Amino acid sequence: MFCACLRRITDQGKVLEILDNVLRCLISQDITQKSTTLMHRKLSARKKEMVRNLAIKADWVLDAGCGNGYYTQEILTKVENIVGVDLSIESLRSYKHRIGKKASVIKAALENLPFRHSSFDQCLLLDSLEHSKDPTSVLKQIHDSLHQNGQLIATMPNWYNLLLDREKLHTHFHSSVGWKKVLEQSRFKVIFMTCMGFPILDSAVLTNHLHVFGFWLLFVARALL
Repeated sequence: MFCACLRRITDQGKVLEILDNVLRCLISQDITQKSTTLMHRKLSARKKEMVRNLAIKADWVLDAGCGNGYYTQEILTKVENIVGVDLSIESLRSYKHRIGKKASVIKAALENLPFRHSSFDQCLLLDSLEHSKDPTSVLKQIHDSLHQNGQLIATMPNWYNLLLDREKLHTHFHSSVGWKKVLEQSRFKVIFMTCMGFPILDSAVLTNHLHVFGFWLLFVARALL
């Protein structure tokens, strides 16, 4: 019934206004700083678990927008070599220290990756795509860097993060449907999608069935020809 009502509302601004009011009401009633921190810790632990379980064994892995390697360290037993790419020298130093001998680091923009075609078996794109000025360009660069059928694991915030992103850290916001379309337009086939962290109730059941409300999205996709 709820989804049917949403479909009848064609004014996107009105939908955002309604959901913004709902979220603000829930947050003002329930979320203290302590509970917010706990929620993020649970979400972080869930992300680490998902990345660890979904990563495949690979000789060469691209870590696009690698940051400090917080999630990447979960897959080290499955990979032989991993290349971290970021624009932050500080992040790259932390990454190299955390990941160790298996890691090489390169300072580069994701829109202009310095790799030959079909260089990697797998790519991690964790919490990075939403910061890009041109997500499609980034994904096409990654696609060309992967072998045919190479695996991409991507995570990003769900669409309503735009209501919570007060510091304007993110430049792009999509629902699960929107991000799936962006991936497909970049010649990826999505083979798995889930979301993590249902607001307030912290219910895995609701998160799995109501993707529109999950805090964070995770996609596994394969590079097509």
